[in-house]
Amino acid sequence: VGGSVSTRYSTIDDGRGATGELTVAASRVRARVGASWRRANDFASPEGVVVNSGAESLDLSGQLEYILSAAQRVRLGVDRFEAEKVGLPGTSGVFTGSFPFTDRERLSVEYIADALPAIGSLRLEAYLQDQDENFATVLDLPPIAAGPFNVLIDTETERVGDITTLGFAARAGTPLGSRHLLSYGVEFFRD
Repeated sequence: VGGSVSTRYSTIDDGRGATGELTVAASRVRARVGASWRRANDFASPEGVVVNSGAESLDLSGQLEYILSAAQRVRLGVDRFEAEKVGLPGTSGVFTGSFPFTDRERLSVEYIADALPAIGSLRLEAYLQDQDENFATVLDLPPIAAGPFNVLIDTETERVGDITTLGFAARAGTPLGSRHLLSYGVEFFRD
């Protein structure tokens, strides 16, 4: 059994954060759960406050691993990420962009081999991910003279996405002599 807890505070953005992890292991099974939280306001720079640079996020994860042999294992993973009020730093005034929310859930299963003959290491992964996201922009131009009239451009847009991704990845690492490693792989996914 092992674990860790840490906290942080930063004066540049009045940022606060906390991270925790717990791991439990037996002879052939390992389990890990973790969480991380962060909240920050717009940060200060030598030029002044960088508008729209704050964010708040929560990241949760868990893994269950079964050890097949000294060099092979199977891992089941689940992750959840939530973020709110994520700005695009420096965008303010004429153009402002932000992510009012981003939510992502991911479920994965992996096969990991550390020492296969002729290949070296091999990692196979299948995953299902769902991401909901809102991207908002504001474009507010000062009046533009167009003859006897002034043209005003003031627009607000929101793009809300809900994307489900099903994917598969294969990665390998083959030693080339004692000082080099050839890494290669392929990934297929469908959104």
